[in-house]
Amino acid sequence: MSAKRRKTSAAATDASADAKTKPVVKVEVDSGLASSSVDVVDAAGSASSSPSRRGRQAPVQAQGQGAAARARKIKEEDQGQRTMKLKKVETAATHIDAGGALFAATAESVIVIDEGSEDADAVEAVAAKPSKSKKKQSAGKVPSKGSGAAVDIEECAADSSCQRHALRSCAAIQDALLQWYDKHHRVLPWRQSVAQPSPALHGSSVQQKAYAVWVSEIMCQQTQIATVLAYYERWMGLWPTVHALAAASLDDVHKVWAGLGYYSRATRLHSGAQALVAKSDGCLPTTAEALARDVPGIGPYTAAAIASIAFGERKGAVDGNAIRVHSRLTAVGGDQKAKAVCTHLWQTADALAQHDRPGDINQAVMELGALVCTPQKPKCSECPLKQHCTAALVCANSKQVASPHNSKCVLCGDAPITDVTQLPRKTPKKAPTPETLAVAVIYFEDREAGCKKFLTVQRPATGLLANMWEFPNYTTADDTKDHASTLTEKSGVSCEWRPAGTVKHVFSHLVHTYVVMTAKVDGEADARLAPLQLQTRASQWLSEDELAKAAVSTNMRKVFAQALQSLSKPQPLSKQKGGAKGTKKQLTLAGFLS
Repeated sequence: MSAKRRKTSAAATDASADAKTKPVVKVEVDSGLASSSVDVVDAAGSASSSPSRRGRQAPVQAQGQGAAARARKIKEEDQGQRTMKLKKVETAATHIDAGGALFAATAESVIVIDEGSEDADAVEAVAAKPSKSKKKQSAGKVPSKGSGAAVDIEECAADSSCQRHALRSCAAIQDALLQWYDKHHRVLPWRQSVAQPSPALHGSSVQQKAYAVWVSEIMCQQTQIATVLAYYERWMGLWPTVHALAAASLDDVHKVWAGLGYYSRATRLHSGAQALVAKSDGCLPTTAEALARDVPGIGPYTAAAIASIAFGERKGAVDGNAIRVHSRLTAVGGDQKAKAVCTHLWQTADALAQHDRPGDINQAVMELGALVCTPQKPKCSECPLKQHCTAALVCANSKQVASPHNSKCVLCGDAPITDVTQLPRKTPKKAPTPETLAVAVIYFEDREAGCKKFLTVQRPATGLLANMWEFPNYTTADDTKDHASTLTEKSGVSCEWRPAGTVKHVFSHLVHTYVVMTAKVDGEADARLAPLQLQTRASQWLSEDELAKAAVSTNMRKVFAQALQSLSKPQPLSKQKGGAKGTKKQLTLAGFLS
């Protein structure tokens, strides 16, 4: 905030109005966004004033001689007192850019008046801690153009000396990012400009661009771009518009998504498209705030990416790559899940996005994290931001970083940084929970089709792998026992069970071991007469070719591959046959669903 825009004023209450009323200093800040103020009192509850920064006198006007006399008396009595207490303000932090300019992130700013020597710095613009009622609104708020972004260390010690986490030079970083991005960015279908759209975009409108960015961002979450490309092209070929996606069935959407993992992402895309068609004729909102608020399945990151890339909103986007880049750029050694750290990373991204090319700034940061600022082997010598990277300077013991590590600072973290690969610091993940499941791959010979048909059931509409198709299974505590008896009891099928081996699959929070058992139904009639429409789940018989195209998750595809391998060669029978000789039972599967 420039000196011209910084102003202070004070007013003491006339003693004649109320002899018992304590004088109050009213301090106001014009941050360029809006004016805000806070009442300031000293330890005795009395008003005071002091010279402003660089010798400028803060104007104080006492209304009445009594108030002026009291103010002079209090000042004389309180000589040596260092800092006045701010009413309703718990902590304060100063953000100074490389040029020494002082500015604040939001309109909620106050001025700290230091009652030290006459030549002491007297005015500091800081970002005040938001009230509970405004906390959600102020978090991640984008400052006006040119105002930069303040570091929010509301959970840090009340010590404004820890300033190593400020951007060293916002404008220089922006220029370096864009120069590097223009030269080195990967050519991806969703990055085509609106003026020159790729065939996959099926149009040139800004809304079409926004839809393409939306699909790509959801697909790229937790998935490598090399894997996403084929899925993206197929998706956009089938559903090139929001209207087309909304009209598709959820089962078809899952079929196209099969193999990409995290299937709830596909469900959210589909439900979001249907909501847009119902509410806005398929048009996406143009701001990050509206996108996150009005479109099901769109969170803060996706909203910021769409708004900045497609609509040019000056809003920073923070994904995993951006967290890594910003943590190193500003030497943040605190846990990335800590509230103050999250706030700082978003504010840093917002500060950099204050540019005519906010979408390219965000993509440049993400591209830098993917190609150069990698987790374990960063190419620091090739990084366009190496001169501005505080973590790299700290590790090199550069004198450019004057502020030392502060163990009381949430942003600094508990331990000093010795290598950039230590950042970002994460809370250790819990080990995934192991589970064992017995899986029944049941089939019959379809003479008319000339192939085997396999029984599949649909998973519940919520939870892990919602609505996906799988083979009947149940959880067991033992992966070594013979499951034939239990499978016979649960399925009611008259057949001979054959062990087909085990398969392991790792989810983010689970490790599943599947004990695969195969069974051929005794006769085509038994299969066709089986009650396939179960009370709690739908079921269907699918051929091998149909299974390849169905919405079957990766874990069950592994199970099926293991079963096919087993069926292709002679296998020993299980020690216990399922059912007494000559008996026939209906295939109920009720036991699997209890």
